[in-house]
Amino acid sequence: MNFKYMGLFDSEEIWIHPERTEPTYELIYNLKNDIFLEEDGVFHTIKKGEVIILKPGIMHRGFKKSVSPVSFYWLHFTLEEEKADFPFFNENFSSPHLFRELMHYSLVPDGNQKLKNAVLSHILALMTYENSANFIPGAAREAFSYIRANASINLTASKVAEHFSYSSEHLSRIMKKHYGCSLKALIDSAVINAAKSLISNTNMSIKEISAHLKFPNSNAFINFFKYHEKISPAAFRKQFTYIHINSR
Repeated sequence: MNFKYMGLFDSEEIWIHPERTEPTYELIYNLKNDIFLEEDGVFHTIKKGEVIILKPGIMHRGFKKSVSPVSFYWLHFTLEEEKADFPFFNENFSSPHLFRELMHYSLVPDGNQKLKNAVLSHILALMTYENSANFIPGAAREAFSYIRANASINLTASKVAEHFSYSSEHLSRIMKKHYGCSLKALIDSAVINAAKSLISNTNMSIKEISAHLKFPNSNAFINFFKYHEKISPAAFRKQFTYIHINSR
C-alpha cells in the first residue's frame, strides 16, 4: 500500500463532483451534507460520517448537486497487489481524527512515507473491522451503535443496559465477548473518539466541546482526555493545526 496525496475540500456553495477517471484508489470521508456519486453505473449517496473508496481506472462523477456546506477529506493511494480486501464503503467511521492526522503527516516537508502508509493502513483496518460488526449478534451491534451515536460523559453502562432492557452486568459480558472490552470501556472510547473528532474537525473551543459532551466543566473534560490520551486537548489540537484546503 502506498499513500500518494490528500486534501480537505470545503465549499459554501452548491457543488457537484466533476467527471473523473483516476489511476489510483480514491477514498472520500464526508464531513457534512450528502455527496452524490456515480461509479460505473452504480449510484452512491455518501452521508455525513460515511467513507467510500472509488476504484482506479473507472469513471466516477456526481449525479446530483450537493447543498452547501460541502466538506470532505479525499486521499489517493495505490496497492502493490491488484486485489483489494478492504471494504469499499463504511457507514459510520468511528475515528475521523485519523484523516486530520494523516493530512498533517502528508504536508510535513520530507514526511516519512512509511508513517503515512501506516496511518492509511490503520484507517483501512478499522473500516474492515467495523464492517465485520455486521456479523455480530444484534444486541451487541445495536448497543455499540447506540453508544457511538450518544457518546457523552452522561452515558453510563446502566443507562445503555436499561435502554435495551438488560442488566448492565449481562450486557457488559455480551460486549466484552464480541468487542473485547467492557461496556464502560466502550463508552469511554466513544467519548474520546467524539472528542478527537470535534477537536480535529471543528473550530469549537475546548469549553464548547466540554459542554457538547456533557462534562460538568472544562477541567473535568481536560482531565478525562489527559487520563486516556496522555496529552491535553489543546496539545492534541496543536499537533494537527496545519491543514490544506483545496477545491476540486
